[in-house]
Amino acid sequence: MILSKKIILLLIILLFNLNCFATDDFAHTLDLAKLSSCKDIAEEIQKTPRLTKVAHPEYSLGEGCPIGRGGSPQSKLKALSVGPFPWRFEVTNGYREGFVYYALLGYANELSGDIPFAYRCYQNSLACIDKDKSFNYPLPRVEIYLGIGRTCLASGRYMDAKDWLDNAFLEAGDDLQLQAAIDRALIQRANEIGDYPEVIFLFQHLEQLESEKVRKCEGNSPFSKGGKGALNSPPVLGGVPEGRGGLTKPEIANYGQILFYSRKDREGFSKLLTGISKLGIDNNLGVKDPLVDKFLNNIMRADDDEVKWFYNLLGCAIVDARAKAGDEEYLAFLCNARTLFCKVYDFLDSEDDLKKVKERIDEVRRQIAAGGSIFKNENKYSVSGNRYPVKKKKISKSSNRKIDKSGNMEKTPGIILEDLLMFADWKLKNKDYKTARTNYFLAYQMATGIFANLEYDGTTFANAANMGSIFCDLHIGPHFKPKTSMFELDESIRSAELTLQLYRKASNDLQRNKYDVKMAIKSLPQAHPILADYYSKKVHLYLCSNECNAEKANKCYQKYFQRTTDMRAAYNCSISAYGEWCETCVIAGKMELAFKITVMGLSYISNPDARDNFGYPLELFSWASNEDLERFNQIFKASKIYGMLANIGISWSEAADWYKLYGKKEETIRKYMVQGKYHEALELLDSKHKQSGHYFKIAHIYANLGETNKSFEAMLTAWRKRGRLGSQARYPTFEAKFLNSFIDNVETNILDDYYQWLTQIEKQCMSRGRTGDTTRIQQTLMDIKTAEQENKNFNKDF
Repeated sequence: MILSKKIILLLIILLFNLNCFATDDFAHTLDLAKLSSCKDIAEEIQKTPRLTKVAHPEYSLGEGCPIGRGGSPQSKLKALSVGPFPWRFEVTNGYREGFVYYALLGYANELSGDIPFAYRCYQNSLACIDKDKSFNYPLPRVEIYLGIGRTCLASGRYMDAKDWLDNAFLEAGDDLQLQAAIDRALIQRANEIGDYPEVIFLFQHLEQLESEKVRKCEGNSPFSKGGKGALNSPPVLGGVPEGRGGLTKPEIANYGQILFYSRKDREGFSKLLTGISKLGIDNNLGVKDPLVDKFLNNIMRADDDEVKWFYNLLGCAIVDARAKAGDEEYLAFLCNARTLFCKVYDFLDSEDDLKKVKERIDEVRRQIAAGGSIFKNENKYSVSGNRYPVKKKKISKSSNRKIDKSGNMEKTPGIILEDLLMFADWKLKNKDYKTARTNYFLAYQMATGIFANLEYDGTTFANAANMGSIFCDLHIGPHFKPKTSMFELDESIRSAELTLQLYRKASNDLQRNKYDVKMAIKSLPQAHPILADYYSKKVHLYLCSNECNAEKANKCYQKYFQRTTDMRAAYNCSISAYGEWCETCVIAGKMELAFKITVMGLSYISNPDARDNFGYPLELFSWASNEDLERFNQIFKASKIYGMLANIGISWSEAADWYKLYGKKEETIRKYMVQGKYHEALELLDSKHKQSGHYFKIAHIYANLGETNKSFEAMLTAWRKRGRLGSQARYPTFEAKFLNSFIDNVETNILDDYYQWLTQIEKQCMSRGRTGDTTRIQQTLMDIKTAEQENKNFNKDF
């Protein structure tokens, strides 16, 4: 009796440990398989790393090692299927041999990348379950829900993916490993469609799950050598080896970037710095360590405490380094980074880092000489709650398959139609547009009668097939046409995406079109990539119209950047978006706003080369406010840090203080103008490289000194120089209003120059059909002629 209790207790402990440290997402299904004729195949699959390979590497949860096509598991499963297979034999708790076979086949093909076939295998596995008997043992079924959700996600069926994954979570119970796997799939989905609030919520929940796993498996005693740590005195690095609970480095980096996308800078920096404190800096990667790289990419918005925290972490990294042969470049990086930080940020205290390196090397040598090993945790540097209420969706009827006498699944027209669409979606996501369009066309032909209205990814089979064909036509041109070029706008993500891609092209009914676009915008997450593209195209329409409506373009940009928290556009691709927005402000004469937008763009552009090539800042700084000048100085210095560290051989002198070169001089000019010291201001403005804003200031100084002709000439030069910034410069501008007020008080030869300049602007406006501007210029030309005639009459009388 006592022996049997010990055996039971041992089994319970063994099962508990398996759940705590499961190495894959199909542990329960693989356990079932070990009771079936697939035992050897299950053991072989279980030896492979967990499924981590995803469509977007930036959202990857680690390094995957997929089973290749035609690999051993697939070959054995194929051989098993042609033999005398006991299809109806129940393994346990309502799960049959067919369930195990199709589940393993689906899992193996998901790992190898055959997504449509894996999806069908998973669906077939559900048909081999006695749901009544499996009610008390749902986890293998939940794992299949997870597999179906991931295959839907891999092919772009975002709404179906969420339905399957939400149902999986609702039935996962207290299985922490399975809940975490579901969260990771949902995070990838939310990342791809730009649903950043959902990503943040899921990461918060995933952190809770990982903490609970550690607590259950290792007790409440912490294994970290330090906690979060104070800003000024962070803990020793590497207290928590990666993979022993908590998020991985790529996950923390992704989490931090999403917080930056959502304008939650303080939280983002806290996640990154805490992650570095716990996981350390990878000796083999240095600046390309995911957390270090992410911090440096966003350092333009770090406050002083965060900069000091990171600086101290670099110092701790020296003390905690392996200091082995081959680590010389890594240690040099740490020392160089700390030296550069001290040069750029004057509030940091420089230290003798070379002395620290020497002391670390000596310590390593002493431990090795004493026969000890300080490299026990060398693998630690490996780079590898409450939920929203969800209405449980009834599982699709497509899963209720029948098995014929030979053990094969029956292929109904509905199954064939779904497989065609799934295959087409998968090919479309992988940009094989020709193959995708062929399959969409076949699906469209079949989607008639009762099959037309079957549910598929938030829409119907017929609508999905029609929309898929249009998506392909947008990329390679229509070689055939479905019965109608229109599609039904519904609540699906794909219809909203297509509506915005076909902006003002879907119909001739402008009122209906406006309504459809409005509904489509509401259907998409705020940071959806296609939404950013839609606003960009809308701005281009305003800028390229005959009237070149810069004001409307400006409002459109403001609406986009205020409505969304992207952003992916605001970070990765918005060098052009911010540049265009800046130009619309230049065209409209809103120069101070143009500089403010430039500063905003430079704060969020993560590519240092893109910052250097932005072009506008130095030309616009004379229009900036004092606050924006100081902010630009901070961004300039911080952006150089990443460039210095990422590109070996660049001199530190390039990180010179921009503010001392330009900003101080600009502040002095402004102070003299306020004090009325116009001659002193003119001396500072008298340089070879004056900007349009400098000529603007010179014009006002001469106006105050009563030198009308010089004032007029300076303002005309300012307009000409600014016109080169905004190629579509509008009329009247604030310079034109200034000049027109002086027409009666300047010499004739200067008025002739102004007349010739306006004549050129008039021709440009006429060629672009800008009738309103043309009329206003013609009126000004008449005023100039009148003023010239009056000057002649005055001189004649005199």
